[in-house]
Amino acid sequence: MYTHPFDTQFFNVCDKTYCMNRIYPTTLPFNKRVYIPRRTNDHMEAQFTIARTKLRQILGLYIKRQRQNKTDAQQLGIKPTCGLQKLIQRTRNGEVICLPTDKSGRMSIDSLPNYIQAMQPHIANTKVTTVQAHEEREKVLNAHMMMWTIVLGPQKRTAKNFQAWNNDIPALYGLRKDHKGFTDPIAGPPT
Repeated sequence: MYTHPFDTQFFNVCDKTYCMNRIYPTTLPFNKRVYIPRRTNDHMEAQFTIARTKLRQILGLYIKRQRQNKTDAQQLGIKPTCGLQKLIQRTRNGEVICLPTDKSGRMSIDSLPNYIQAMQPHIANTKVTTVQAHEEREKVLNAHMMMWTIVLGPQKRTAKNFQAWNNDIPALYGLRKDHKGFTDPIAGPPT
């Protein structure tokens, strides 16, 4: 249906498809002329420059004030800010663990021994893996994927996308569930 490479017809009636390579700004019926707009008069250009300078000054002043008043920027009072700093310090010292809860995303604070105790049911029957075992499994999976690429016959540039190299072993962590009831006040809600 397309006859000429520079043909203005961009809709193929037979296939009911658009050829986006043939659409130009002047192809559309409401835009028959494309041009750079005329320059405004000098008075208007000066007003634009003055407004731009004032906006930059106001923005610079706002940023400076926000940096000076960090507690105002966080919208926290003095006591919550001190509490947050103490919590950050306790987390760095390894006394507590701060994680989001499972469904609601609220912050959950737990002691390290309590967290380990809550994770015991999940790691009771797991096998310990090593890096060598992980690499061997990776080689086997890559060999299977290589065979599948031969069977399916994709292009050479996409065949390598099916293989995985140097993947990290995923970390295991548990999140508290605040949407479920719990009976043990020491262990807290289930992980």
